[in-house]
Amino acid sequence: MTEEQLMSMKTELEDELQLWLDESNQEDERKINQLKRHLKNGAFYLESKIGMFDIDINLSARSYVLNYARYAYYGVLDEFYANYESDLRGLQIENFET
Repeated sequence: MTEEQLMSMKTELEDELQLWLDESNQEDERKINQLKRHLKNGAFYLESKIGMFDIDINLSARSYVLNYARYAYYGVLDEFYANYESDLRGLQIENFET
């Protein structure tokens, strides 16, 4: 994921979580870095499951990365794994290359 893509997704995630963060505020900057970390971890997790993907083209993968970050932000990743297990299997099959 490029820095531009990461920043775009961070902004999208902030909007979805209804966060209004000020980068000049130290506490907000910590939350911004936390959101970026969750997005990177989500992208890494998804790549480990389905292989490489382009976050701008594969909108399903983009949605899963955002959902992963949302669940991580609230500290309920176990629920993400349970809720999306079958969806991710379908995405694995969809992206399987012989």
